[in-house]
Amino acid sequence: MITITKSMVALSALIAAGLVGVFDPTAPRAEDPSANVVVAQRSPMSSEMFTPVSIAYFVSQRFIEQQMLAQQEQQQQVDGGKSDKLDCSQGWPYRSRNCLMAANGNEARQVSRVITVERRVSDNESELMRMPADLAQR
Repeated sequence: MITITKSMVALSALIAAGLVGVFDPTAPRAEDPSANVVVAQRSPMSSEMFTPVSIAYFVSQRFIEQQMLAQQEQQQQVDGGKSDKLDCSQGWPYRSRNCLMAANGNEARQVSRVITVERRVSDNESELMRMPADLAQR
């Protein structure tokens, strides 16, 4: 059996005191910010605050935008609406149906989209069915 001596008790007390000194969770830490710093970080900086704008400036900006839109619409009417064409340079799958052409030059036919639905025949058996997508949404 091991006998406990006074030197063992003193050594264990010194080790415990050293560990408590190193790992003390209640000791103030140098990296903890003070309360003033925390409150200052929560407040917005002066560059982040809204600035008051006069109603005359706000309305004049809207008026200028309306005039620009009216001029663009008028320009479209003058050039016969040619600037109104679709942009068919977009890639698949976001291509408009109006951009698609058949091999013979006619308009492309309407695509019939189908989905596959599983129908249970029994507990251990199922059957796959294809049906139009517009019927499946109902």
